[in-house]
Amino acid sequence: MSALLAPDACAVQSLIFYYARKNLHHHVFTAASQALTKRSNDPQLLFWKAFATLKEERVTDAIRDLEALRGKPGVQLPVLICLKIAHESGKHVDREELQRISQDMFAEEKAANRDGSLFLAAAVCLFMKDNKKAREYIGKVLEINPQYPQAASLCGWIDLLSGSETKARKAQKLFEDARTSNSNDVDASLGIAAFYEQNQSSDRNAATEKAVEELNKCVVKFSWFMPALS
Repeated sequence: MSALLAPDACAVQSLIFYYARKNLHHHVFTAASQALTKRSNDPQLLFWKAFATLKEERVTDAIRDLEALRGKPGVQLPVLICLKIAHESGKHVDREELQRISQDMFAEEKAANRDGSLFLAAAVCLFMKDNKKAREYIGKVLEINPQYPQAASLCGWIDLLSGSETKARKAQKLFEDARTSNSNDVDASLGIAAFYEQNQSSDRNAATEKAVEELNKCVVKFSWFMPALS
């Protein structure tokens, strides 16, 4: 799947999120790199390249790329989160640098508002399996702007992947509401399919059929996304 086929920035983000949820980190790197040929020096795309580099355990390269983005609008908080993880994973931990990063994170959590930094931070925490922090950040996003694009679908994924059956059941409504609000929200459509795929306790065959039906709808509506679903 080439990110060059994605019709807009939101579509590229959905593709990157899809690969990140699947732990296909090299695909995240490739998708961001492809999109950068159209949007050179875009901080969010550069961030996702650095994120993928970190997840591939190329820590030194990741720290270098993340440091280059430190202070850039829209990515400050996710950059700091990844820098903290990168420094903590090293053989020789720089305690002073970790303290500086933690202080900057605290300040950024207070200052982040409408530039997308909190939303990306929530997504990063989800992909890092830190559901509690992801929920905290997306909650702040919705406090600032209840209509923030794709926030409802990200909430759905946080609930679906939480490991809690109760929260997973709530995810379906979040995905449905997100798709009603924006019929082009790929993450919401994929979330509905994933919900049926995951929740097969009552009628396995019916749930599987619903999951396949939703995926088929995605293939028809989002033809540019089809190779990622194959």
